[in-house]
This record gives sequence, structure tokens and C-alpha cells, in this order.
Amino acid sequence: MVRVGVIGTGFGARVVAPTYEAAGATVVDVVSARDDDAVHALCGRGDVDLVSVHSPPFLHVQHVQWACAAGHAVLCDKPFGRNAGEAEQLVAAADAAGVINLGNLEFRHEAARVQAKQLIDDGAIGAVEHVQWSVQNAGSRNPLRPYGWLFDRSLGGGWVGAWGAHGVDTVRWMFGEIVDAHARLTTAITERPDRDGILRACDADDGFTALLTVAGGATVTLDT
Repeated sequence: MVRVGVIGTGFGARVVAPTYEAAGATVVDVVSARDDDAVHALCGRGDVDLVSVHSPPFLHVQHVQWACAAGHAVLCDKPFGRNAGEAEQLVAAADAAGVINLGNLEFRHEAARVQAKQLIDDGAIGAVEHVQWSVQNAGSRNPLRPYGWLFDRSLGGGWVGAWGAHGVDTVRWMFGEIVDAHARLTTAITERPDRDGILRACDADDGFTALLTVAGGATVTLDT
């Protein structure tokens, strides 16, 4: 039986921990991502096989490095880091430690996407030449979500990381590797009140349009 330590008392506690338990794993603890002592202690436990990292992106490098240094397998939520350099650090830490390292892109298991991929792979719709994918999501707008790291670009916020990572992963999984990409990012809501009611500037994207080309020549437009 796999023993899992979860970092993150938001999504980690609400969604991830129950999912592990439903799959037959044992969740040994769920700790706050902002509590360095608790995270470090969790990573150092001998009764943990996998550390599941669901902290904000600006904490991923530290948390993954602690898990790898302790010799634990690690699953890290997306986006892996705030930039390519941080993502490379995560891969290097796992490679140096020789541990299993996984990314959390769970929508590959969504029933509708599994069925769509099967139809594509079976040739049921013929050769794919173009994909148009539009997504509208009001989760941060109605009601207005308070200011936090998700709306701060320097902390790894933005819709590209929050939803775009899943969209790009689905494109690669269903249609092939991306060989060319162009995108336009937008920030429609430029300020939000924080939890104390103080207005804060938002510089992370809350929408984007991307034009992608995959190996084989098919084009994909993501508009969200």
C-alpha cells in the first residue's frame, strides 16, 4: 500500500487526499504549504512513500527538493515552476535523487476526454486538420475571487498555468507534440480587493488565445 504525504490544505486536502484514499492509498498527513517546519517534517518521515506537492508554484522548487533529498517519490502539481528554469531544477533534483517523479495532469482521465482520444485514435472522425477549443470559466469572476498569488505573475499566477497547462497537455496527448506556438495573453480584471478589502493590482493573465501547430501539420486554436 502506498503511503502518501500531501502538501496543501486547500486543493490538496479538499480533492487530492480523498482521491488517494479512494484509490486505496494511505494518507499519512496533510500539511499547510505555508508552514515550512511542517513541510520539512513531512518530507523527512520514514513512513512516507510519495510526497504529493499541491502548494503555490513559487513554493514548488523548495518542496520538491526537500522531498527528493529525503529519497521520496514525488508528484508535483502544475505549473511545475514559475518559469522553465525552475521546472528544470525540479527535474534535476528528481534525477539526482533517482526517485520517481510525476506531474499532476489529471484531466487525461476525464471520461469525455478518454472517449474523444479513443475516437481520434480509431480514425472515427478521419484525419484531424484543425481543432477549435473555446473555454469560458467564471470561477474567479462570479463572485469576484479575492486577490492572491493566482493574480500575481511573479508568484506563478495566471490562467496559462491554472488552465492552460491542462489544455496544452490535452492537445499533446490527443493530437501530437507541439512544434510551433503563438499566443496573446489578456488581463481583463486589472485589480482585485485582497482579504482586507485593499485593492491590489493584478498583472497575471486571466485569459489567452493560442495558435498551436502539432507534428503532422494540424493546427489548434485555444481560446479561453
